[in-house]
Amino acid sequence: MKRTVATSDEENLRFDVDAVLLDIEGTTTSIKFVKETLFPYIVTEVQRHLENTWDTKETQEDVAAILDQVAKDSSSTETDGSCGLKADDGSVKASKSSEKLGGDGKSSIEDGNPPESSTEDVRPSTGVGASSSDDRESMIGSVVRAVHEMVEADRKIGCLKQLQGHMWRKGYADGRLKGHLYEDVPESLKRWRASGVKLFIYSSGSVEAQRLLFGHTEYGDLNYVFSGNFDTSSGFKADRTSYSHIADRMDIPVSRVLFVTDIAAEARAAQYAGMKVLLSDRPGNVAGLEDGEHYPTATTFNSVHITNGTSTRKAKRL
Repeated sequence: MKRTVATSDEENLRFDVDAVLLDIEGTTTSIKFVKETLFPYIVTEVQRHLENTWDTKETQEDVAAILDQVAKDSSSTETDGSCGLKADDGSVKASKSSEKLGGDGKSSIEDGNPPESSTEDVRPSTGVGASSSDDRESMIGSVVRAVHEMVEADRKIGCLKQLQGHMWRKGYADGRLKGHLYEDVPESLKRWRASGVKLFIYSSGSVEAQRLLFGHTEYGDLNYVFSGNFDTSSGFKADRTSYSHIADRMDIPVSRVLFVTDIAAEARAAQYAGMKVLLSDRPGNVAGLEDGEHYPTATTFNSVHITNGTSTRKAKRL
């Protein structure tokens, strides 16, 4: 039997950690915003985006990656979820198009803005580039259909995440998109950071998509509060080894990290790895707890009090 969320005395939500690792959807940002604003934007705008940017290197790489995935799906070739073929030893063997991908799908532990769009005019005579207007129209139609199907199936694959990030960049830049945050999130993030705790993001969306959302919120650009971003290039979120890997990248003991998510399977994996965990109980969330499973749970970050005893002890010794 599955339950939605565990109950918790929110007056006692106190954590002494060096870092907070945050999920986005259902944790800092409404699931409704993702499902009813971000994803529909991709569906309605993908054809226009491809037509307007077809001759750029970035779009040619996006198209190649999508078509690679379609071919692999059609042939039932095993994939690792990031548009790469698995070699015999289980390691990822990238296709020619995915080898060239840059900016998206990479972990980042540096503050900064998303990479700028590549506007290089490639117009290749072979490969993805269509040799005639009819070929181009046909290929765009194929990519549009594939993207619609991927979005409808909510596939967590790198080629789709990459294209989404590139499209959302334009939507945020021209004001058609504005990143949603729960109203308690901005001040809570600033409060936690002021206490000496480092803040990080770990989401299935690409690092670029994460930075775009927090860079264009209703409360201004909040990217400055984060010390780094991680996506599924660091591992899948239900895999405990992902959290150990991320803690290593942070250079922080795994036991000194608090992971905040709305999904029990992710909380379970993080806890197995040694992290402290907190479930986010926002409207519309369904955590999927197993019988007898319990985690501290918050309905608002206002009730979450975080201190950094490590930095306090260091300051006292100085």
